[in-house]
Amino acid sequence: MVDTSEKCVDLDDVRCPTDVNLGTISRLMETITIVVPYAASQGSGNNFEPLFGDFILSGDGKNKLLENKIRKIVDEINNYLKNGTDFKRTWAPFYLLKEISQKIKENCLGEDEKCYYRGQSNNWELLPGTMRSNVNEKYRDAFENEYHQMGLDYEEITYQPLSKNSGNEVIDRKEIRVRNIAKLQHFGMATPFVDITLNPFVAMYFMLSGKNKNSGFEELRPEFDIFICSNKVDNGTLVDMAPHTADNVRLNAQKGAFLNFEKPITHKEMQPLTRIKIEFQFSLPIMIRLLNDEVEAQQTNKEIKENLKVISEYFNQFGDEDMSVSDMVSYFNESEKKNIQKQIKSLTMAKASSSDMSSIAHLRDWLEEVTNLEEKGRGLIQARDFLELQVVKTLNKFNEKLRIKLNEYQVNDLTMFPDLPKHAEYVARKYPPKRNQSNKTKSFDLGVVDKVEN
Repeated sequence: MVDTSEKCVDLDDVRCPTDVNLGTISRLMETITIVVPYAASQGSGNNFEPLFGDFILSGDGKNKLLENKIRKIVDEINNYLKNGTDFKRTWAPFYLLKEISQKIKENCLGEDEKCYYRGQSNNWELLPGTMRSNVNEKYRDAFENEYHQMGLDYEEITYQPLSKNSGNEVIDRKEIRVRNIAKLQHFGMATPFVDITLNPFVAMYFMLSGKNKNSGFEELRPEFDIFICSNKVDNGTLVDMAPHTADNVRLNAQKGAFLNFEKPITHKEMQPLTRIKIEFQFSLPIMIRLLNDEVEAQQTNKEIKENLKVISEYFNQFGDEDMSVSDMVSYFNESEKKNIQKQIKSLTMAKASSSDMSSIAHLRDWLEEVTNLEEKGRGLIQARDFLELQVVKTLNKFNEKLRIKLNEYQVNDLTMFPDLPKHAEYVARKYPPKRNQSNKTKSFDLGVVDKVEN
């Protein structure tokens, strides 16, 4: 249950779009975070199930009552996973999220409350398109004018100015504005809205949109959000419903609603929105444990053993259970690479200034030291590439498993985007063109550092 008594947020300091910032958003949210550590074994194949570590819960302290209820749910799930067969803490991603969502609905909602959901492929800040860092800074101020112009140019769009007044007439005008900005949102335009949905399966679908690409490595952390608020139309929070109309079939198909970041401008006070953020994070300790099990069972090759040895040595050296893959990759690419280069350079300078290098014994010792350092550098790069590949492969399998299960519930590209342009794209992807034999697919390469420089 969300306790909204005496929690109104005063918004007298918010008068225009540029006044809505991260500080404003933080005031309008009470956030509870659940981090779900996971990894998967090398030999999972088609029977892939990720292995989960202990869920880690944290809160911002704004709703202790709800936080305690969520903690009980997390403890219950952790105990369930611990008691799995052979301590195999596996669970299909779909069923894990379905179970958490169901338990929150059963244990945390009041009679007049309901849940909304949002999925995203990484743990980005919860910001509308007009406020995101990759959007031209001039666009936020220009949005109103661009919307107005589109209302003049296209009969499908009706321009309605933002109004701060109250009364039934203003409510009608507000609905017109929300309905039309919702259209712009689904045409791909950056707006002051963030998509949410009444259907948790739709939110899971939108967790699948991100991919690791060959152009570089990024450790994606899929995120699934649950929002709790009053089921009243005017619920006093950021949540806003857009009318489901025949000319916005995507909104209907996705059971869509929005977080409306224009509300702080038009309201003198609002209720904070409860957000339960579930973040999936690839776990180095779980990966190392799984690979060690496979080494002991003699299910791995020499290359995997060598990479595991390097990764384990550095992981133990840092002694940080929470160390992320990105942290280790950065260390490999920056600190340790430079350290090896520095040592080789030092040895080379010593050789140039030493008269002892005329002897074969001293020259042999110098070559051995340089060779060992170069081999260490090559081993470091191989371990880094192996580590990046583990993250990519595991996330791709995670997404594939989730996509297959969602498809069984008729949640897929075609049902989420039932308009004609997207249907045509779907058919084109379903029947890809033939490839020429001479145009062979390039091998998977995640290299960030070419080699240790001599």
